[in-house]
Amino acid sequence: MFCETIATRSGMPLTVETSVRGEQLEVSFRSPDNKRCLLHWESGISTGTSGNAAEALWPPGTQPVGQSAVQTPFPNRTAKWVSSSA
Repeated sequence: MFCETIATRSGMPLTVETSVRGEQLEVSFRSPDNKRCLLHWESGISTGTSGNAAEALWPPGTQPVGQSAVQTPFPNRTAKWVSSSA
C-alpha cells in the first residue's frame, strides 16, 4: 500500500491511499474530520454517452460534469474506487 497526503487548492489536506489486490487497483481518498469534500476528476471517457461501461466503475454518487469530467462526493470522509484491471 502507498499512502500520501496532498494539499488541495483550498489548502485542505487530502490523504490518498493506493493498493493492488490481485487484479484490482484500489484508490481511497480521505478528507479531514467534519469536512465535506467533492472530488472533481477526469474520467477519460466521454460522459455524454448514456450507460457507458465506465459508469459501472464509478464510486457511488458520482455524477458527470461536462463532457469528460465527473464529481464524486465523499461519504463519511472517504471516497473509494476499485478497478478490476491493475
